[in-house]
Amino acid sequence: MAIVFRGSTGKARKCPRCKARNHIRATRCEVCGETLSKFRNVKVRMDGITFDSKKEVGRFLQLLMMQKNGEISGLTVHPRFRLKVNDEKVCVYVGDFQYWMCNDAIKGSCMVVEDVKGKRTREYVLKRKLMKATLGIEIQEI
Repeated sequence: MAIVFRGSTGKARKCPRCKARNHIRATRCEVCGETLSKFRNVKVRMDGITFDSKKEVGRFLQLLMMQKNGEISGLTVHPRFRLKVNDEKVCVYVGDFQYWMCNDAIKGSCMVVEDVKGKRTREYVLKRKLMKATLGIEIQEI
C-alpha cells in the first residue's frame, strides 16, 4: 500500500547507497533502510576527509590552490571552537575551514573562519552569534 501525501511535487530523493528513488518526504530508504539527508546534500570523502557536501569540496579545492599560490596559509579543515559564557561551556562550534589571510598592506595577517552554507539553520545562527560575542570571531559564509 503506497502512502500518498497531499501537495507532493512528484520529485524523488535518491538514496546515496543503493541509488533507489524514494518519496520526497521519506527519511529512510524504502529499499535498504539508509537514512536520507535532510537538506539533500551528498557527503563526499576526499584525501581522508569527509565533507558534508559537494559545494564544500569545491571550496576546499579553491582554498588549496590559494594556499599553493601563497595567498593564504595555515589551512585547517573542520576547526573546533569551544564557546564558553562565564567559564561555563555552552557548546562547540565546528567550522568548515580556518586559515590565515596574508596581507601585505597590513603587517601580519588575520584569521578567517569560513562556513559553506546551503541553508541557514537556527542552530547555526545562534552559534555564529555566540562566536562573535565570546571569541570576537566573525564567520564568513560561502
